Amino acid sequence: MAGTVGLARHKPLGILRARHKRGSMDEAATPSSSISGAHSATPPPIDAPIFLVGCTRSGTTVLSLMLGHHPDIAFVSELEWVWDCASARRHDELDLSAYHAWLTTHRAYLFHSLSLDRALSFRALTRDLFEQLRKTHDPSLAKSHVGCQVHRHYEEALRTWPRARFIHIVRDGRDVCASWIKFGWLGNGYEAGVRWKGALLEWERVKELIPEAQRTEVRFETLIQEPEAEIRRLCAFTGVPYDNRTLRYHEDTSYEPIDPKQAGKWRKQLTQREVQLFEAVAGEALLANGYALSGQPALPIRPWDRALIELDDKFKHHRARAKRYGSPLWLADIATRVLKLNALQDRVRLHMNEIENARLR
Repeated sequence: MAGTVGLARHKPLGILRARHKRGSMDEAATPSSSISGAHSATPPPIDAPIFLVGCTRSGTTVLSLMLGHHPDIAFVSELEWVWDCASARRHDELDLSAYHAWLTTHRAYLFHSLSLDRALSFRALTRDLFEQLRKTHDPSLAKSHVGCQVHRHYEEALRTWPRARFIHIVRDGRDVCASWIKFGWLGNGYEAGVRWKGALLEWERVKELIPEAQRTEVRFETLIQEPEAEIRRLCAFTGVPYDNRTLRYHEDTSYEPIDPKQAGKWRKQLTQREVQLFEAVAGEALLANGYALSGQPALPIRPWDRALIELDDKFKHHRARAKRYGSPLWLADIATRVLKLNALQDRVRLHMNEIENARLR
């Protein structure tokens, strides 16, 4: 679902301190001092999931398909959405009643036919949802390892599963930008640069909390140029033997086989201005990750330019949403959120879910 859920437009929820009853903190929360601690015993696989992290359109879906075709690994799509509910926050805590109401109309929750145990604390509920997703993809629980994509909220994922293994994938941000604009998730190169750079900064911060043995890095460009070598390395990191079925994922999915030509598509898909806008905000991050700049003249961004860029992004983003959902539903979505008409907003979201699910089919 990586290519369908899209980019979260709201601010990240951050670390949630969930409560079930007033004054009762989540019993499963892990103190920060224990996150980077060593563990002598090998934990059961569900306590040490494989998290494939990185921003959307970075190759997370194709890599999850490859690893998910290993006979010992079950990949269960995405999980970051469980931490997306900003409207449920009250004073840096989680209002579980509001969270439950939000969750039961969420497209991923409905798409996977998940169930809600209202007696569980927030982190226990998160783990339960993950267990349900695992059973959907591996009903017999025969596979010894389980993983999923996490495109944001890396620290919350770590705190919920301190023993998790993290595979971080990075792709040239200009290719990511071209994809985001194509799907209408963002309106211009500048905003794409802000998001891509922000995702990298989030990972740089969180990876310091993860023991080195529990994390590794992948470049999308290396993966598509040397797929077997990279998959062999990732299998070793995960603790499973290499299996060439990982390279044959396209035989029973709608995805194309690995194609080295997927790198550098931004050169044909982005205008010169979009490239300049992206590099104006994320040029240093490109260089730091080994990507050469385009050579286009630097584009100065003045304060009034920034305001116009934000307006341009919002206009193009909303234009894409109006086209996708139809103007009446798009307007209803905006009106019910602005006016806080929660019951009507739930109905609108369900209609939007139907449209997105139809696109998936």
